[in-house]
Order: sequence, then C-alpha cells, then structure tokens
Amino acid sequence: MKPLRVLVTGARAYYALQVIRCLGRRGHSVTAADSDPHATGFYSRYTAATWVYPRIDRDHGAWFDALRTYLRREPHDVILPLYEEALALSRYAPALAGLASIPVGDYAGMMQLHDKRRLYELAARIGVPVPRTRVVAGPLPADVTFPLVVKVGQSSSARGVAIVHSAREFEKAWQAMQVSHRLPGSVPAIVQDFVDGEQLCTLSFAWRGACKGTLVYRNLCEFPRNGGAGIVRTSIHHAEIAKHVQTLIEANGSHGVVGFDFMIDRNGRPWLTDANPRPTPGIFLAQRCGLDLVGMAVGSEEPSAAAVVRAGLRTRIDPIVALWMLRSLLPGRDYWRRLRMTLSLLIPKRCSASDFFSIDDLRSLRALPIAALDAVRTLLRGSGGLLETVAASQYRDY
Repeated sequence: MKPLRVLVTGARAYYALQVIRCLGRRGHSVTAADSDPHATGFYSRYTAATWVYPRIDRDHGAWFDALRTYLRREPHDVILPLYEEALALSRYAPALAGLASIPVGDYAGMMQLHDKRRLYELAARIGVPVPRTRVVAGPLPADVTFPLVVKVGQSSSARGVAIVHSAREFEKAWQAMQVSHRLPGSVPAIVQDFVDGEQLCTLSFAWRGACKGTLVYRNLCEFPRNGGAGIVRTSIHHAEIAKHVQTLIEANGSHGVVGFDFMIDRNGRPWLTDANPRPTPGIFLAQRCGLDLVGMAVGSEEPSAAAVVRAGLRTRIDPIVALWMLRSLLPGRDYWRRLRMTLSLLIPKRCSASDFFSIDDLRSLRALPIAALDAVRTLLRGSGGLLETVAASQYRDY
C-alpha cells in the first residue's frame, strides 16, 4: 500500500496511541485530531501534525463544518474515526466526497446499531437473543420483575445505564439520565431483564455486510467498575458469539469497524446487550491477535478474511489500571476478588502488552504527567479523560 495521509479523530482515547503507531510504522503520515488540546495521541513520535476541533456533543453540525474547512486546507487520503464522531462522519459523508475516504457504513445502518431500541428490534427479527426489553414512556408496567437494567437509547461506555431494584429507584435513575444526557421529553426509557453473568465483547471488520474477522474478548477489569470500558482485556474463542456477530453484520449491512457486547447467563447462553458501530478499546488487542483492523480500515479494496484470531493475549491501559488497583485497596464489595486481581496485575506477563507504553515511542511519555493528573482527578472527582472522552464525543440523533 502506498503511503497515505491519515486523519485520526478521537485522539484523546487511550487506544489512539497504538492506532497512530500502527499507521506510522507502515509509513503513513498521521494527523491526530481531537477537541482536547492535550489529547494523548498528540504526543506520539508518529504524529506528524495535530488539529484541535470543536466538541461534537455540543453541535455536530459545527464540528462537520470545521472538518470540511480543515480538509480543504489540509488534504488527507483517509479519515479514521476512533469514537462516536464516526456517526457524524457517516451522516455528512456525501458532503465530503472527493476530500477523503471514510471507512464507515451508511448512516441509517449505523444508527440501527447505535440506537438500542432499533438494535434490539433488528436482533429480534434475525433470531439473535436479547434480554426481554420494554420501551417505557411513563411509569413502569405492573408486571415487571426486579432487578431491571435501565438504559438511554443512545449512549456508550457505561453512561446512561443503571441497575434498579424498585420502581422508586427506576424513577430516580431515569430522571438523572434525562438531565445528564439532555434528553428531549419524548425519548422513552429502555428497560431490560437483568442477566446475572459475565460480559463478553467483540470487535470486527465488516466490508459492505460481509464479516472479515471477529475478536471475542473478556474484560478482566472495567472502569468505571461493573459495566465501564475494559482496561485489561484478554482474547478468547467463542463460536456461538462469533456466529451471532456475523448474522448481525449481514443483516445490518455493516461497513468498517463494529463491536457488540453480550452477557453470558449461568447456563452459558449469550444475550446481546449493546453495539458500537466504531472502534473500541479492543482495537489494539485485535491487532495483536492477528485481526488487522487498522490496515483493513485504511485500505481501499475489500480485505481478505482474517485466517486466525488468537486467544489468550492481553492488553491494558496502564494509567487507568494503576487507578483501578489503587481503588481496589479500599474496602467495599468484592474486596477479596479485587485484591487478588490487583496482585495478579503486578506480576509481569509475556502475553500482555500496554496500550500506552511502547519502547519505540518514548516521546509519548510526555503524555504521562497529564494522564497521571487525570487519574488523580478521576479519583477525587469521579471524572476524567476516559469519561470526558465519552462526554465530549457523544453523538445523539433523536
């Protein structure tokens, strides 16, 4: 492949560093872009240029206008989105024709996955198991059983999700979500039966409805705990989930990087709970396991299907893992399990690699003080870079 000029958006995401490194090592010229002027991806030696753009969550139309103006001034071959700006790119893609290629699907298809209500309707039609789901525009139906999972229709990374044990808890949780997500009054709550089990995640590349390879992985640690983004993850094999993913991609006509989340019940049955029509923190793990999502995304031709996706490898986001380990020393629920995991993470493992550190990119260590400060802020205030990435790049279209 000839060298390309690639605009990587969402550069504050911790997994942006490895994506930028992967592109740079292949000879591509990378522009890292984000609304945060101190985005982690700005500090890589493989970053040739940087661009600070407006926040997407405040006005995605203004974000697109800024992007189009920038591309007219600074031509690029490919735009590679790393977060929910992928949805805005899909929406405005026709207006970017001739300026850059964008590895995303059509807007209707992406919204079918991004909007949980449409996702669950799709899954029900094609036979992919989903927990019993109801759309609630007012009080809860009298026949519901608790606990229930309450969800905002368009949200990600543990924002807009709560487990409730009573009708009163539901009312409080939903009112809080309406405020935090600035929801129009017409948007209903989505409530699902609670599945008591573990979560498994996937990340795939799709080419116009054809699945070219799927990574299945387990989050060993999540931040925030119990449903947040995976910060230590390990690859596994799960044929049934891989088959469900293929079915979903074919039915949706997906194109580009796409992920799905499943809950595994006590009988071992997987239940679809969420979809992400864009990259997720599992992207570096996919690269390590032989699924070249980055190369497939920037390629101009249909890629060959991945022959083997290895199991048993790990990746981790070190600054947030350190924060997780620190919090695990505090008393609380699952204390002994968390302590055992903390001790396990202190032992170096040949199968594990860092999303953050790389021996050939020591320049990126300049981002470490910022990451450390962010970790302290997260510990003291309950907010920080990982959560701010979600907030600043959140995309909604009701």
